[in-house]
Amino acid sequence: MITFMTVLACAFAQTNKGGIPAYKILKPDGSYSRASDLKKGKLTMIVYFMPDCPHCQELTKALTANMARLKDVQIVMITCTKTEYPYMRLIQDFQKTYRLTKYKNIVMGSEYPSYLVNDYYGIQGTPFVALYNKAGEFIKSYLQPKGVSEILNELKKVS
Repeated sequence: MITFMTVLACAFAQTNKGGIPAYKILKPDGSYSRASDLKKGKLTMIVYFMPDCPHCQELTKALTANMARLKDVQIVMITCTKTEYPYMRLIQDFQKTYRLTKYKNIVMGSEYPSYLVNDYYGIQGTPFVALYNKAGEFIKSYLQPKGVSEILNELKKVS
């Protein structure tokens, strides 16, 4: 029994350091985006956030301020906020406040009610950022990063 549990735990841990999780998110416009929609051969950044989180808001400001350096990075912003009224309004307002629709490399939405991404990474707080190279392989993750310079430097190393 212990061997089975050890094998199971190791298998689970390895998948979390593997590829991009097979997410499906509901975007503010009512359409869906999936991991399979990502373009091959591009750097990818997964940002797990909450619309009312001050640290998430600051990170989003910093990301958009550095969009010239991030223009070739696919950025997927995922929240677990409920999608019924009035909760979807929080996501829509976040998107509008930070003018995220003007950036073609950003997709944003809620994974509610699946929590697949949250569970995949074992997220303990927001914002959470995971970086992937052009082959879709995990590079590094950050819990509540202090700005974007470290993220930008890591992306520069692998681009």
